Amino acid sequence: VPKDLDDDAHAAAFRTAAIGVMTDAVVDTFKKLYQAIMDGKHEGDLLDESEAKDLAGCLRTIGQTCVYPTRSTLTLELMGRHVIHDLMDIFWEGARALPIGGEPKTSKFEGKAAALISANYRRIFRDFATEKKDLPETYHRFQLVTDYICGMTDSFAKRLHSELFNGS
Repeated sequence: VPKDLDDDAHAAAFRTAAIGVMTDAVVDTFKKLYQAIMDGKHEGDLLDESEAKDLAGCLRTIGQTCVYPTRSTLTLELMGRHVIHDLMDIFWEGARALPIGGEPKTSKFEGKAAALISANYRRIFRDFATEKKDLPETYHRFQLVTDYICGMTDSFAKRLHSELFNGS
């Protein structure tokens, strides 16, 4: 790696190299244990049984002591939690009011929230709620909201949250 790069580039290069080393080691371990794995007789962690065990342990320690407890990481985690909770609240109101057999009515808040849920997710919700009537309807509504929010990228969720709560 060239020496004139900034710290982020060096960190990215190191991360890529470490992942490569650990991936190769896990593949080798998988090959060695293939038959036991296929027979259902292996229950261990392939990385922890590989030649990269010490590297993985060292990286875990660095993460736990130097990365995860930093102010920027903690702030980011708290912001992410806030974004997810707010989006869950809004889209739950929409999902509760979403008709199984039709489109949301946007004259009320709940319908507006439902209309913002991706049409593809709403279609899947309708299909499953109609097809799997043995499950409670509320289950399908919860599934709709969790699938929709889990399917969002971090940047999309943050942007949508900003649009909904900050008007920007």
